[in-house]
Amino acid sequence: MLVEVSADLLGDPDGHGCCDAMLLMWTRRKHEWALSSPAGLDQLLSSSWYESGLTADRKKTVRALAEHGFQAQAAYGGPQTTIGLVGGDDGARQIESLFHPAVLVVENAESDSTFVRSILQAYDERALLEAIDKSWIVFRHSGGSGGVVDRMLAELRVVGYAERLAALLDSDSRWPGEVTVNHKKAQQLADEGMRVHVLAKREVENYIPNRALAVRVSCRDLIRWLKLLSHEQRSYYDMKKGFPAAAPVDEAYVSLWEDLDAGARTHLEEGLGDSVLGVLPIAIASLRPADFDGPDLNASAELLTLIELLKSMV
Repeated sequence: MLVEVSADLLGDPDGHGCCDAMLLMWTRRKHEWALSSPAGLDQLLSSSWYESGLTADRKKTVRALAEHGFQAQAAYGGPQTTIGLVGGDDGARQIESLFHPAVLVVENAESDSTFVRSILQAYDERALLEAIDKSWIVFRHSGGSGGVVDRMLAELRVVGYAERLAALLDSDSRWPGEVTVNHKKAQQLADEGMRVHVLAKREVENYIPNRALAVRVSCRDLIRWLKLLSHEQRSYYDMKKGFPAAAPVDEAYVSLWEDLDAGARTHLEEGLGDSVLGVLPIAIASLRPADFDGPDLNASAELLTLIELLKSMV
C-alpha cells in the first residue's frame, strides 16, 4: 500500500515518531512510500526529520526507499490505494493499523485460501504470495456467507481502514443472472463502504482447470464429459454435488440444461465430490494463466480483477 507523509509531518518534531515507525515498515517492504513527483523527494531531503533526525546511514536508506517508491509508483499502471499519514493521536492509530495485516474475509479459510494461492501461483504474482507467506495479507474465516457481514464489521474495527479489507464470496448462482443471498450481503457491505468480490461463477470449484482435475483419477475420467458442457453450463454446474434430485423449475435453469448431452448428464449426475478443490495444491506448479482462460472457463479477466483487489489492499 502507498503511504504518503505530508511535508508538515516531516517538518514537525512531534511527528517524527510516526515517520520513524513508517521507515521500519518501508524497510521491510511492507508498504511503499508515496512520492508522485520529484518535488516530493526534494521536500523530504530538506525536512527537519531527514536533516536532524537521522544518522548518515539511515539517510542513505531513506533516500533509497523514497526513490524506489517514486519509481515503483511511476511504473505501476494498476489501481493504487494511498493513505495520507497524519500526526498526533490519529497518526498513532494509523501506524497501528498499517502494522496490522490486510484482511481477506472468506467463507472457508482453508478452501478459499487454496483457491487464491493457486491463482496467484498460476499468474506468477510473487509479491502477493510473499505478502501471504509473511502474513501481510491474512484470510479470516466467516463460517459461511451467513457470518460475512458481522466478520467484516469486526475486522474493520481492528484494521481501521476499509481499503485494507475485502471479502471474497461464492455467488451460489444456479444460472446466469440469479441474484442470491450472497449478492445481497455484498451490496449491504458495499453500502457500508467495504469491498466484496462476488464470484461470477457459482463457486470456487467452477474455476478448477481441466489440467488440475487430471491429477486425480476419479476426476480425470469425467473431464471428457465436462468438455461437453457449454461455457455457461460449466460456470453454474455444481462441481461438488452434481445435479439435484429435485431440479429447480425456474425457466432460466431449465433453459440452461435442456440441450445437455444425455451421456454427460449420466456421468456428471453425482458431481466430483466435496474434496474436488484438493486437486489445486497438487497441480499448482503446472498451472498457467492459459489454463483459466480456455473456452470452458474463460476466467482470466475476472481473476485479474481479483488480483488487482489484493494488490490494492497490501
